[in-house]
Amino acid sequence: IASYFLLRIYGLEGAAVGKVLVTYIEVIVLVGMLTSLLGTNVVEMFPWKKLFKLLLLSVVALVPVIFVHGVLLNAYFRFVVECAAFASVFAGTALVTKSVRIVDLMKMKFVVN
Repeated sequence: IASYFLLRIYGLEGAAVGKVLVTYIEVIVLVGMLTSLLGTNVVEMFPWKKLFKLLLLSVVALVPVIFVHGVLLNAYFRFVVECAAFASVFAGTALVTKSVRIVDLMKMKFVVN
Protein backbone atom coordinates (compact mmCIF):
# COMPACT_ATOMS: atom_id res chain seq x y z
CA ILE A 1 0.00 0.00 0.00
CA ALA A 2 2.85 2.37 0.86
CA SER A 3 4.56 1.64 -2.46
CA TYR A 4 1.33 2.30 -4.34
CA PHE A 5 0.76 5.70 -2.74
CA LEU A 6 4.39 6.73 -3.01
CA LEU A 7 4.42 5.56 -6.64
CA ARG A 8 1.50 7.87 -7.39
CA ILE A 9 3.26 10.80 -5.72
CA TYR A 10 6.96 10.29 -6.57
CA GLY A 11 7.00 7.82 -9.44
CA LEU A 12 9.22 4.72 -9.57
CA GLU A 13 11.54 6.03 -6.88
CA GLY A 14 8.55 6.32 -4.55
CA ALA A 15 7.67 2.66 -5.05
CA ALA A 16 11.22 1.60 -4.19
CA VAL A 17 11.31 3.84 -1.11
CA GLY A 18 7.93 2.48 -0.02
CA LYS A 19 9.20 -1.11 -0.19
CA VAL A 20 12.31 -0.25 1.82
CA LEU A 21 10.31 1.63 4.47
CA VAL A 22 7.80 -1.19 4.88
CA THR A 23 10.63 -3.73 5.13
CA TYR A 24 12.24 -1.68 7.92
CA ILE A 25 8.94 -1.49 9.77
CA GLU A 26 8.45 -5.23 9.35
CA VAL A 27 11.93 -5.97 10.73
CA ILE A 28 11.35 -3.68 13.71
CA VAL A 29 8.07 -5.43 14.52
CA LEU A 30 9.59 -8.91 14.14
CA VAL A 31 12.62 -8.04 16.28
CA GLY A 32 10.30 -6.62 18.91
CA MET A 33 8.25 -9.80 18.93
CA LEU A 34 11.34 -12.01 19.08
CA THR A 35 12.93 -10.08 21.93
CA SER A 36 9.76 -10.27 23.99
CA LEU A 37 9.21 -13.98 23.27
CA LEU A 38 12.84 -14.88 24.00
CA GLY A 39 13.09 -12.63 27.04
CA THR A 40 16.17 -10.83 25.73
CA ASN A 41 17.07 -7.44 24.31
CA VAL A 42 18.34 -6.24 20.94
CA VAL A 43 21.93 -5.86 22.11
CA GLU A 44 22.12 -9.52 23.10
CA MET A 45 20.27 -10.70 20.01
CA PHE A 46 22.62 -9.52 17.26
CA PRO A 47 26.35 -10.16 16.71
CA TRP A 48 27.18 -6.44 16.63
CA LYS A 49 30.96 -6.89 16.43
CA LYS A 50 30.70 -9.08 13.31
CA LEU A 51 28.14 -6.78 11.72
CA PHE A 52 30.32 -3.73 12.30
CA LYS A 53 33.34 -5.55 10.88
CA LEU A 54 31.38 -6.46 7.72
CA LEU A 55 30.23 -2.85 7.43
CA LEU A 56 33.84 -1.65 7.52
CA LEU A 57 34.88 -4.25 4.94
CA SER A 58 32.05 -3.14 2.66
CA VAL A 59 33.08 0.51 2.93
CA VAL A 60 36.70 -0.40 2.10
CA ALA A 61 35.50 -2.45 -0.89
CA LEU A 62 33.52 0.55 -2.18
CA VAL A 63 36.66 2.61 -2.81
CA PRO A 64 37.58 0.96 -6.14
CA VAL A 65 33.91 0.96 -7.16
CA ILE A 66 33.77 4.73 -6.75
CA PHE A 67 36.94 5.08 -8.82
CA VAL A 68 35.60 2.80 -11.59
CA HIS A 69 32.27 4.63 -11.60
CA GLY A 70 33.97 7.91 -12.39
CA VAL A 71 36.21 6.50 -15.13
CA LEU A 72 34.08 4.16 -17.24
CA LEU A 73 31.26 5.56 -19.35
CA ASN A 74 29.50 2.45 -20.67
CA ALA A 75 26.93 1.53 -18.00
CA TYR A 76 26.88 -2.20 -18.73
CA PHE A 77 30.64 -2.64 -18.78
CA ARG A 78 30.96 -0.37 -15.72
CA PHE A 79 28.47 -2.54 -13.81
CA VAL A 80 30.43 -5.73 -14.52
CA VAL A 81 33.75 -4.11 -13.58
CA GLU A 82 32.26 -2.59 -10.40
CA CYS A 83 30.85 -5.96 -9.31
CA ALA A 84 34.16 -7.70 -9.93
CA ALA A 85 36.11 -4.96 -8.13
CA PHE A 86 33.80 -4.97 -5.10
CA ALA A 87 33.74 -8.76 -4.83
CA SER A 88 37.50 -9.16 -5.15
CA VAL A 89 38.39 -6.38 -2.70
CA PHE A 90 35.73 -7.53 -0.22
CA ALA A 91 36.87 -11.16 -0.41
CA GLY A 92 40.53 -10.18 -0.15
CA THR A 93 40.09 -7.94 2.87
CA ALA A 94 37.77 -10.47 4.49
CA LEU A 95 40.41 -13.17 4.11
CA VAL A 96 43.19 -10.93 5.42
CA THR A 97 41.15 -9.89 8.47
CA LYS A 98 39.96 -13.48 8.96
CA SER A 99 36.31 -12.41 8.76
CA VAL A 100 35.66 -15.11 6.17
CA ARG A 101 37.23 -18.51 5.78
CA ILE A 102 38.26 -20.02 2.44
CA VAL A 103 35.60 -22.70 2.95
CA ASP A 104 32.97 -19.95 3.02
CA LEU A 105 34.30 -18.51 -0.24
CA MET A 106 34.22 -21.94 -1.87
CA LYS A 107 30.56 -22.30 -0.86
CA MET A 108 29.88 -18.88 -2.38
CA LYS A 109 31.66 -19.93 -5.57
CA PHE A 110 29.47 -23.03 -5.73
CA VAL A 111 26.33 -20.90 -5.38
CA VAL A 112 27.48 -18.45 -8.07
CA ASN A 113 28.29 -21.24 -10.51
